Amino acid sequence: MLRLKGLQLYNWGFAPFQVPLPIGDITLLQGRNGSGKTTYLSALTLLLGANHLPKRQRFERFIYPDAEWAFLRALADNKPDKRGKRPFDPVFGSMFEETVTLACVLERKSSWQRTYYIIPGDYVPEPQKRPDKKYQFPQNEYRQMLRHVGVRDALLNLLEVGLHGLRDIARDPRSRFDFFLKLVGDEETQERYQNAKNEWYRQREQTVRLEDKLA
Repeated sequence: MLRLKGLQLYNWGFAPFQVPLPIGDITLLQGRNGSGKTTYLSALTLLLGANHLPKRQRFERFIYPDAEWAFLRALADNKPDKRGKRPFDPVFGSMFEETVTLACVLERKSSWQRTYYIIPGDYVPEPQKRPDKKYQFPQNEYRQMLRHVGVRDALLNLLEVGLHGLRDIARDPRSRFDFFLKLVGDEETQERYQNAKNEWYRQREQTVRLEDKLA
């Protein structure tokens, strides 16, 4: 599972350089309107490879005035589990870095363009210097890599529509349960739930057929 440790923004938001925002298992962003909460959430949305910003907001709203580029980075934990497997082994193979940097570079050309990187260690950008291209990924491949560490499409869809998008989720309990299971449930839990649901449907059909015979 992806576990982020920090988020840092360059030319994104209210200052050219922002002090890293620490991230824990539960992180609470609190502040008045205009204090920067959406700025961080929009950056996280892009860093996880979403296609759109919340409510389809424009990049220009967040780019620091007159800047031609922005750099977003998040630090991710890469410590081994009890079996000695690290979260980013599917990306790098055997690697002994305890931290991985997820990065998104935005450049103003004919339109705003994004470039994604997954870089071993705690990578800090330098002016006029790009990360090594061997760590660069097209957006679709980047999203596929993040799926290996638990970033699900349901989470990206939620970030794209914004937190207010929860209103659009079907209100019946079964649909809401299915949505949140896709959002937070691991693959094993989802598979067990799907198997149990299929078994319930099978038994219900058997019961209906038996009732028809007895009628």
